Amino acid sequence: MNIKTYIPLIIIVLFLNSCNEDIKQYSANNNSTTNKFLAVKQLAKNREKELFDVFNQNISTEESKLLKYLYSYMPLSDLADYDGEFYLKHIRITLKSKNYMPWGKSIPESTFKHFVLPHRVNNENLDTARIAFFNELKDRIKGLSMYDAALEVNHWCHEHVEYHPADIRTSSPLATMRTAYGRCGEESTFAVAALRSVCIPARQVYTPRWAHSDDNHAWVEVWADGKWYFMGACEPLPALNMGWFRNAATRAMLVHARAYGKYNGKEEVNISTSQYEDINVTDRYANTFKQYIKVVDNNGNVVPKATVEYQLYNYAEFYPITKKRTDKNGISFLTTGFGDLIIWCYNSDNYGFKKVTIGKNDTITITLASPKFKNTHWELFPPDASDKNSNSINKEVIARNKKKLQYEDSIRNIYVSSFIGEEEFINKTQKPNLWKYIKASRGNYDEIISFIEKNKDSKWLEAMLSVIAEKDLRDTKEYILSNHLKNSIKFENKYSSKIFTKYILNPRVANEMMLDYSSYLSEQFESESRNAMHIVEWIKQNININNEAQAYTLPITPKGVYKLRVSDCKSRDIFFVATCRSLGIPARLSAGTLIPQYFENGEWNDVFFEGKPKEYNKFSVSFVALENNLKFTPQYYHHFTLARFENNRFNTLELGEYVDIDKIEDFQVRNGFYQLITSNRLSTGKILVDMKYLTITKDTIIGLIFPKENKSEKILGTLSYSKLLTLIDGENSKSCSLDKQSNTVVIIIQPDKEPSKHILNDIQLIKKDFDKTNSKIVFIIPKEDESATFDINNYPNLPSSSIFRIVNNSPTVLLDIKIKTKESNLLPKVMVINPKGEIIYHSEGYKIGVGNELLKKI
Repeated sequence: MNIKTYIPLIIIVLFLNSCNEDIKQYSANNNSTTNKFLAVKQLAKNREKELFDVFNQNISTEESKLLKYLYSYMPLSDLADYDGEFYLKHIRITLKSKNYMPWGKSIPESTFKHFVLPHRVNNENLDTARIAFFNELKDRIKGLSMYDAALEVNHWCHEHVEYHPADIRTSSPLATMRTAYGRCGEESTFAVAALRSVCIPARQVYTPRWAHSDDNHAWVEVWADGKWYFMGACEPLPALNMGWFRNAATRAMLVHARAYGKYNGKEEVNISTSQYEDINVTDRYANTFKQYIKVVDNNGNVVPKATVEYQLYNYAEFYPITKKRTDKNGISFLTTGFGDLIIWCYNSDNYGFKKVTIGKNDTITITLASPKFKNTHWELFPPDASDKNSNSINKEVIARNKKKLQYEDSIRNIYVSSFIGEEEFINKTQKPNLWKYIKASRGNYDEIISFIEKNKDSKWLEAMLSVIAEKDLRDTKEYILSNHLKNSIKFENKYSSKIFTKYILNPRVANEMMLDYSSYLSEQFESESRNAMHIVEWIKQNININNEAQAYTLPITPKGVYKLRVSDCKSRDIFFVATCRSLGIPARLSAGTLIPQYFENGEWNDVFFEGKPKEYNKFSVSFVALENNLKFTPQYYHHFTLARFENNRFNTLELGEYVDIDKIEDFQVRNGFYQLITSNRLSTGKILVDMKYLTITKDTIIGLIFPKENKSEKILGTLSYSKLLTLIDGENSKSCSLDKQSNTVVIIIQPDKEPSKHILNDIQLIKKDFDKTNSKIVFIIPKEDESATFDINNYPNLPSSSIFRIVNNSPTVLLDIKIKTKESNLLPKVMVINPKGEIIYHSEGYKIGVGNELLKKI
C-alpha cells in the first residue's frame, strides 16, 4: 500500500499522542496545585476562617480555581496579614479586566497566571491598587493596541510618581501614588501593578547588583502580542525597548525576572522556591556566556548538591547575585556577563573558591578542600559596555514625547502643590518645630497632622516622629502611631530617655510593614509574666518555624506572626522585639549580627532560639583609618566591610549603607574568624580589593588601609577654562568665582532623570569632606533639559560652593570640551578640571559612588 494512504492515520495518532501529553501535563499541574493548596491550608490552619471561609460564598468555578492557585504559592506574610475577601476581590477585578480588554482572551494561560493574575510583584506591601488602577486606566487606553497601551500606561505612571531614593521597605502601589515618590523598586512595582490592572502581562526586572557601580536597579518587562519588551518604570519614552539604563544593563552580570508559581518557560531558572522562580533574562540586555562550574572533593570525586554562590563585588562585599546547587554530576551553571566573579562553593563539610573571569574557560573546577586564608589583593573588572539594544527614534517623535512628559510633570506638580504648606501647618497646629516631619510625609500629611493634634500634649510626640523612618511618615495611619504611643508611655519612667525612645517608643523594628501591634500584643500577654525569657519560651512553644514558606524577603508583621503561629526566623526575631517593646521591655536587633536582644540590668542580652553556641563571647569592635591625609571619610558598605566565617562561608555584618567610620558605635561581635574587605573602585571601572583575615578574641580596633593604583595621573581631555569662567561670572564680571590654585568639578545634568538624581545624592554624601577643599562644583543644565519639577531645596546638603547654570547651547560645544577617551555622550557627564583647563577625571552616564571618586581627584 502507498505510504500516502497512512498519512491521515499517522497524523491522527500523532495528534492523539500530543493531546495525551497535554492532558498528562495539565493533569500533573492541576494535581500539583491541588496538593500545594491543601498543604498551604494546613500550614495556615490558625487563620482558616479568615482565609478559607471565602470558598463558602457563591463563587464561580473559575474564581475558585484561580483563588486556589494564588493561595498555593503565597508566602507566609500573605497568609498572615491579609484575608480571603481581599484575595477574592483581586481575582474578580482581574477577571473583569481580562474580559473587558480586547487582548484578554489572546494571552496564553501560563503567561496570564504568572504575569497578570498574581497579587504581588515582589516584596511590596499589598493594597487594592488593581481595582483603583483599572477604573483609572480602562477608558484611557480604549482603542489602543496592546503595544501602545503599555506605553500609555507608563505615561499615566509618570503623571503620578517620580524617582526618589528611599529605604528597602517597598511601599504599596497606592501609597507610592499618594506620596508621588518611589525608588526604582517602588516605581517598577507601581508600573507592573498598573499594567496588570488592564490585563497586560508585566514583570519587574532587576539586576541584583551592578558590576560597574555600587547599587542595583529595577525596571519593567511587558508582554505585547506575543513578545516581551522592556521599559523604564514611570519613565516613558517614545517606544518600548528604550531606557536610560540600557547602556548600564549591557554591563550587567545578571538580570532577573520573577515568575509567580512554578514556571515552565524557555528561560534559564536561577532560583526556584516554593512560591516563585527567578528567571534569567540577562541575554536580552548584555553579551553573555554560559559558565559551567564543576565541584569535586579532595580525591577528585564529583560533589552533588553542593551550594554554588556566584559572587559579585559590590558595596565593598562579595555579594551572591544568585545561588545554585550542583547536579548529580557535580555541575552548576549560570548564563552571565563577561566580567569577574568570585565562585564560592560549599557543603556542610568543606568549602572552596576561585576568582573567575567569565568566558575564559567553558568549565571551572573547584575543589572543596577548606583552603587556608591568606591576606590577598585582587583586581576585578566589570564587563565592557556594548551597543546591544540600541534604538534610534526620529527626533520629532522624541520632541513630542518630551512635550508630553512636561505636561505630565505639570499634572504631578499640581497634585504635589496641594500638600499642606508650612505657614498653613503652623497656623493649624502652632508647632513650627514639627514642620520637617509634615514636609517629609508628603501626601500622607493629613494622617501625621491628625496624629500631632491628637497627641499635642504628649512630651514624647516629637521623639516618636523623629525615631520612625521617613517612609513611615509617608504611609502610616494616625491610629497606628497613636495607639503605639499610648501603649508605650506606660513605661516612660522605667528607663533612660534614650533607651525608652529608641527601643520601646519606636514602633519600627526592621523593614516590616508597620501595623497596630503594640496594644494587641500587650493584651495577649496581659496575664503572662512580663519578662523577656518568658517571651522566648512562649515563642519556642507556640511559633512553628518554616523558612522555606517565606521565600520573599519581606517580614511577616508581628501581629501576623501571633495569629498565624508560623514564621520564618527573621520575622520571629522581629516578633520577639515587637512583643518586648509592647510589654515595656527595651529590645532590638543588634548592630551587625541582627541577633535579637533585650535590655536588662543595664546591659544588652542576646537571645538564641536554637540554643547558645558553645563558645560565645562578645567583644567591642571599632575602626580607624591608618592613612594620613585621607581625602574621604571611610564608609561602611562603600569602602569596607567585615564578615564572619560561619557554615563554610563569610557572612557580611549589617551596619547600614554608607555609615561614616566615626558614626559606628555600640558595635559588638562574637569571637570568631573574620574577613575585612577594603576596596577602591576606580573611575575606569576596575576594582582594587584587599582581603585581610583576623581572629577576634578581645576588644579590637581594626585599622583600615585602602588599596591604591600606582599610576601617574592622565590628562583625559581639555576644556576652555576662560569660557567656563565666563559662564559662571558673566562677560563683564571682574570677579573670579574659581580658585586658580584648585580643581573645579563640572557636572552636566538632566535634573529630572534618575541618573542625575543619583549624582546629586552622591554629592550630598561628600559635603563634609568637599567643603574642606577650595574646590567648587559647577552644575550645568542644558536649556532643553530644564525641568519644572527640579527643586534645589530637595538637595539641602550639596557642598557650599555649588553653582548652578542653565545654558542654551550644548555644554560640550559651549565649553569647547574635547575628550580623548571613548565618549558615548551619555548624561550626566562629570569632569574634574585643573586650572589649566585639563580634564583629569571624566565619567558619563549612570554611576553610583561618583562623589568619592571626585574626592580622590580634588
